[in-house]
Amino acid sequence: MKVKDSLKFKVLLSFVLTISVPLIIIAGIAPYYYYKVITDRTSVLYQSLINSVKTHYETYLDEMERLTLNPYYSTDAIYALSLHNRGGYPKASSYEKLVANRAISDLMRKYFQDTNQYITGSILVSTDGTSYVYSSYGPSNLNPDFIGTKSDWYQRAIQADGKAAYIGAHKQDYLKQSDGSTVFSVSRVIKDPVTRQKVGVVMVDARTNVLNDIIKSVGFNVNSTIAVFDEKNNTVFSSEYISDEVKSQILSKKDTVKLDNGYYKIISSSVLKCNWKMVVMFSLSDINSDLTVMYIAGFLFAVCGFVFTLFIFLIFSKRMTEPFNKMILTMNEVKKGNLAVRFKTHGNDEIAQLGQEFNNMLIRIDDLVNREYKANLAMKEAQFYALQSQIKPHFLFNTLNGFIGLNRMDDRKTLEKAILSLTRMMRYVFDCKDEVHVKDELAFLDDYCMLQRLRFEDRLDYSIQYCDEVADELIPKLILQPIVENAVIHGIEPLSKLCHLKISCGKLVKEDRVIIRFEVRDDGAGFDPDMAIKDNSKGLKNVQERLNLRNGYSHFFIQSRPGDGTAVIIEIQKEDSNENSDC
Repeated sequence: MKVKDSLKFKVLLSFVLTISVPLIIIAGIAPYYYYKVITDRTSVLYQSLINSVKTHYETYLDEMERLTLNPYYSTDAIYALSLHNRGGYPKASSYEKLVANRAISDLMRKYFQDTNQYITGSILVSTDGTSYVYSSYGPSNLNPDFIGTKSDWYQRAIQADGKAAYIGAHKQDYLKQSDGSTVFSVSRVIKDPVTRQKVGVVMVDARTNVLNDIIKSVGFNVNSTIAVFDEKNNTVFSSEYISDEVKSQILSKKDTVKLDNGYYKIISSSVLKCNWKMVVMFSLSDINSDLTVMYIAGFLFAVCGFVFTLFIFLIFSKRMTEPFNKMILTMNEVKKGNLAVRFKTHGNDEIAQLGQEFNNMLIRIDDLVNREYKANLAMKEAQFYALQSQIKPHFLFNTLNGFIGLNRMDDRKTLEKAILSLTRMMRYVFDCKDEVHVKDELAFLDDYCMLQRLRFEDRLDYSIQYCDEVADELIPKLILQPIVENAVIHGIEPLSKLCHLKISCGKLVKEDRVIIRFEVRDDGAGFDPDMAIKDNSKGLKNVQERLNLRNGYSHFFIQSRPGDGTAVIIEIQKEDSNENSDC
């Protein structure tokens, strides 16, 4: 076979020429390349901008640090704090107290002189717990419940031991009057320059919205969010609301995060002075919007390429798939049992080779069916008739033995009834049908049980029950007679008491199969089921073997124990069968 005649070559050629090259270049590589370039350049720009914001922010922190050093520039303020530290304030004269309080007041007022508008408050706490506060609302605005020495910022300043301690976003809980705004702070412990003893802690507050003005002065050209987190990952400032889920993604050092309105790229930088983290998230959707024109152009080229490809594909596919459709029709004929059908081949490509092999397979299957399947079917049919013929003389032998007993008893009336019952039974047995209706099989059993009751008199009581919906269902002929016979001969006859025999039939659905269920139950002597089938019950063996030869689901089960009676259950799957009238 030449390469140009192969189906693989045709499909590969049409795919490469019409789909792969134009679609990959136009709709895939080019937009992705430009998107990557613009995203990288935007990331570099935002890194520069965040560094600028960080520089401005650190400038405010430097100024707040400078303000916390103001107590060292006032000798009177240091003296006043030392007075509190030594516990001498309560014992001091009125003049000394006046001088100390005036020095502290002048110090607190200086925090709002020559400072920027974002400084919103300051508080000074001596080591004995005395607090002095000055805010944008003026002096004497201290919350009466406030205990400065137990506050977190006081303890952190003590631990810093003279260095600046940076406090994240918090409320001014020490103020009695406040607008509820959030502030960040710098605190520092104050030491006596002479004794080097800690005499107090000072804290300066600034509004967090200082970052808003910094961001406005820098200017971001796409939708973005800037946030600052302290060393404990608490949010110091955020230009937009950040949920806990998004916050966890940011702090996990991911490159991108997903918000409700799309994906955002993360650029971060550390504020080394206070070990805080500044993060900017800019929208990748805004960048995508700038590339809309390119994507639209790529999409239009892709659509045109697809339409052209579809046109070429329809032409080629019709020529390539038509042989497959013909092969499917041929397979459907084979499914119906027509093994003489053949697939007509044309050309020398793979489809033609497949058709030739398919025809060879049909020839081999047809030969195999003729030689093997039909022979096996005939063998199974012969086995079935042989099994059925074993049952007929077995049943007749047991019945005639019963007649001999009635004759010896000189009970001619009972013998006449028995002969009439036997006549109907013999007519049923010798009727050349493989399958019979349920009602006919049970009528036959009724004659059989009536004959046995005439023989056993008051030692046998029986009942036969079935529902109308199973009356006309077909079952194997004489499938129940060996079981009933076995119950009478081996279960009831050995006992001298009254025994009951119940035969019932019904329909049920099991695993999407309609099942006809028979049950033969007696309260006679009982037996060991395994030993009975293995040793001496030819009738039960025949029933099992006949059920095994049937197609479809069948189940044969015995429940028995010596002295407790016996129950035999047979389940046969419902199937449609034609009655055979040939002997």
